[in-house]
Amino acid sequence: MRSRKTIGAFAALAAAAVWGGAAPARAGGAVIYHYGPDAFAVEDVTPEVLGSAADLLIKELAAAEGLDLAKQDAAEVTGVRAGLVADMTEQFAGMKMGYMCQVFGLFWAYFAWWDCKPVFFKQTGADEITYLPADEEQAKKEAQEEITDPEQQKAAVQQVMAVVHAFEAKAGGKKLTEAYPLSAAKMGFWTKNGRWILLAVIVLVLVFFVWKAVSGKKETPAAPAAPGGYPPAGANYPPALGGPPANVPPQG
Repeated sequence: MRSRKTIGAFAALAAAAVWGGAAPARAGGAVIYHYGPDAFAVEDVTPEVLGSAADLLIKELAAAEGLDLAKQDAAEVTGVRAGLVADMTEQFAGMKMGYMCQVFGLFWAYFAWWDCKPVFFKQTGADEITYLPADEEQAKKEAQEEITDPEQQKAAVQQVMAVVHAFEAKAGGKKLTEAYPLSAAKMGFWTKNGRWILLAVIVLVLVFFVWKAVSGKKETPAAPAAPGGYPPAGANYPPALGGPPANVPPQG
């Protein structure tokens, strides 16, 4: 497998406090086997989701400041919303909601995947994935590691969680991992089911060799029998050359 690089996307972009790059984690692998991180998409992050996230974030920010949105200037609120949508569109452009997992596989078919976490991600290179954790605790942890300013850390996590809550609202209030489970991920037929095909091929090859070994034993010719044609013991043997006929009493 090609090496897979994952890049945590938290960082501060000036006062906007959106996201950027972080130290990469590289997956090990070779041509015929896969081992390391990979991401599987479940849903696209659409403009509708980002618009909903901006609305939720405005309400959260207003509540934190003790503001009544109904009493605020509509044009000002619209401007704030437009700025949030622009920031999140820039950050989440091309991203998908899905799962980042550790995987093991052979010949582009995954035999196992584990340690799967919900993320927003996009492929930013042939062997590179940029992601944002879609779990609040994990988001806080990574923001603390990658953003030095506490206020920017908070703003970054708020934006990520606003998108999470927008997905949950879209699903009727279900939790993210319940509404969009790993089982719904778009892995592709060979990635998801190729392991069974490879196992079937291995079993067929083993059965073939066992059958050849067993049938080869059955077809081995038996050792030739001893030459026959000898009279049984006590039978009348033909007379020796020059001797009297058989069964004639000796003359005295």
